[in-house]
Amino acid sequence: MTDIDLAKLCHKTHNEFCKAIREEVREWNDLPQEHIDTIISSIINIKDGKFETAEQAHHNYVRRKIDAGIVNKRTVVWSELSECNKTKEMIFFNIVVNNKINK
Repeated sequence: MTDIDLAKLCHKTHNEFCKAIREEVREWNDLPQEHIDTIISSIINIKDGKFETAEQAHHNYVRRKIDAGIVNKRTVVWSELSECNKTKEMIFFNIVVNNKINK
């Protein structure tokens, strides 16, 4: 699976989780390129072993968003992230890790 295919799978899973908890979703084609680049950056870093936890991947997300001038309810340190958003981060991380292991 390519990194872009994995990114799309992660995003689709994220959207399904959001629908289940009645949160707004955005389709892949509606995402800004900056967001896609952030997803792919995290995937590469997880696959390369640079991020060993969902928390480390989240830190990358926060850093990249702040660098891009984007601040939202998820651009906070891990300890301030809601349990729901921590779950989203852990789902993303585990999809990537399991894809890496099952290659």
